[in-house]
Amino acid sequence: DTRFRYAQHHYNSDSYYRVGEITEVKGYDPMKGLSYGKGIGFYLSYYAAFFCDIYEYSTEIGFNGYFNTWYTDGMLWKMGRINNGRLAGEYKEYHKNGRLKSVSNYHETRDLLHGIFRKYNEHEMLLVDATYRYGKLDGHYEDWHSNRSRKTTSWYRLGVLDGPHEEWHDNHTRKIRCRYV
Repeated sequence: DTRFRYAQHHYNSDSYYRVGEITEVKGYDPMKGLSYGKGIGFYLSYYAAFFCDIYEYSTEIGFNGYFNTWYTDGMLWKMGRINNGRLAGEYKEYHKNGRLKSVSNYHETRDLLHGIFRKYNEHEMLLVDATYRYGKLDGHYEDWHSNRSRKTTSWYRLGVLDGPHEEWHDNHTRKIRCRYV
């Protein structure tokens, strides 16, 4: 059985469904879709490859709250928060083996990357370490080859290279060294 969870205020409940089967769930009618009559309902999203929590939904402001999405084997896939229908705050993705795939931060109201962004391989080795501001690279940026050797280190200002920039081949030899102004 596939497990879906939902929560609103102080009320918590667990419901169980087989993959591909939905029965009526708090504001959701499988024949009509979302119930818009009262303005608040729940939205259920699932596919054959994964399933996820039910989010609080309001026709006036969209989705709100924290969410988790799992692979069908029960391993956590994604987790984060939605504010007025947009990603907000910290957002994490996981590989199928359960290890961290990425950590990113989103602006509270603009659905743009804003803050630290890190990406990892399936062995949780850091591949990218960057900072974003309003959806654009801003600050120090580094990435690595799969053999753990440094690939790039550079600085950005609102999406434009600005300052020292270096690149290396995967055999640790320097490919380029320059400064952007």
